[in-house]
Amino acid sequence: MTRYLLLALLIALLAPAYTVTHAQQTTPDAVAVVETLRVRGLPLGDAAVFTAATDPNNLLGRPGGYTSKATWRDTRLDAWIEGELHVEDGGSVEVYPTPAGAQKRSAFLTAMSEAAPVIGGYTYTRGAVVLRVSRMLTPEQAAEYDAALADE
Repeated sequence: MTRYLLLALLIALLAPAYTVTHAQQTTPDAVAVVETLRVRGLPLGDAAVFTAATDPNNLLGRPGGYTSKATWRDTRLDAWIEGELHVEDGGSVEVYPTPAGAQKRSAFLTAMSEAAPVIGGYTYTRGAVVLRVSRMLTPEQAAEYDAALADE
């Protein structure tokens, strides 16, 4: 009986560590995605990581929202608004708790782009990650981001 109690205790102690490690490996945060894009040779300049207080969409950490978000400047583009980073400056990444959440957001963003192309951009989804790329980039340039994310 003592052996089973020790085994149960060991499983209880190790299970949370495995779950956290496994979750981190399968769902990166926004910073990790930005660094992956940078390492894969995309022309990323400045980047900004958002908090629940600074998120312009008010979705970070909220029900139905993403768990992390970052925006970056593509060095091939001029600043959209000097001193601030917006999707139009290069792109952004949003990481959701589930792939279903990412798909829902992607569908919303695609519908917005189709309804008002002047405010839309390119949207790519891989698992729980939504990658938004500036409409100011050419289709070929935007596809570079999609390809880099696909290699993930």
